[in-house]
Amino acid sequence: PNTTALIHTFISDICENSSPTAGIRMSEEINDLLNRIKRFNNSKIYHHERLTPYKKYADLVIRQIFDTLYAYYNPACLWDNLRKARSYAPKLIEFFEKFLAQRCLESNVEGNDLKLLSRNSNGNETYATPYSEAIYIQAILDYIAGMTDRFAITVHNELLQY
Repeated sequence: PNTTALIHTFISDICENSSPTAGIRMSEEINDLLNRIKRFNNSKIYHHERLTPYKKYADLVIRQIFDTLYAYYNPACLWDNLRKARSYAPKLIEFFEKFLAQRCLESNVEGNDLKLLSRNSNGNETYATPYSEAIYIQAILDYIAGMTDRFAITVHNELLQY
């Protein structure tokens, strides 16, 4: 069966077998099916030896993006550092600046202040004053987590150009 049919089967089964008193449940038959699918995915997909080079490449890409953005951390001049870095990595820095600016309180963007406050109505983290290294690291991680594979590879390739 295709993915849509499987998801329909799982959701229908959960609806039929769940209740306020019993909680969210699956039938034994569908639970067994889900476990067989998980075992198949683990043995044939997630841990397949052919993925080893890609996992290493993905690790390199993510680490380099993180290290690049982290290198600009300085509480006194973060925004200046990022603006200067645009010539080195225009897309990476431009979109990271926008990511931060969308999550910073307007009055704090110019003051170089950044702190994780809460989630806004869109479910995004909101950063405001004052900031710490740990909060900046979390902002980088949030930014990277939102990247598509294609964008991560694009900005990584940008870092390789001279």
